[in-house]
Amino acid sequence: MAKSPRASTSLREAFQGLVQRETTLLQGTVTSKSPLKIQIVNDAKLELSDGALCVPARLKNDLSKGNTVYVLSLDNGKKYYVLDKG
Repeated sequence: MAKSPRASTSLREAFQGLVQRETTLLQGTVTSKSPLKIQIVNDAKLELSDGALCVPARLKNDLSKGNTVYVLSLDNGKKYYVLDKG
């Protein structure tokens, strides 16, 4: 069975196809567990703090300093949702 062209779509492309244009998928690193802080990869000025983040209950106790995480930037960077850890 041959793969369809859509089968090779990246996770980033899939999310961008499902959500509004103001949404961006970012990769970050947890720099502090309590309070939670996430440094966005390739943007030294963007460190997200606990107040700007929405973290699913399944991840709240599972994040540790040094973890790689995937974050959705919503509403032109006004809200951030932690999708999962890498």
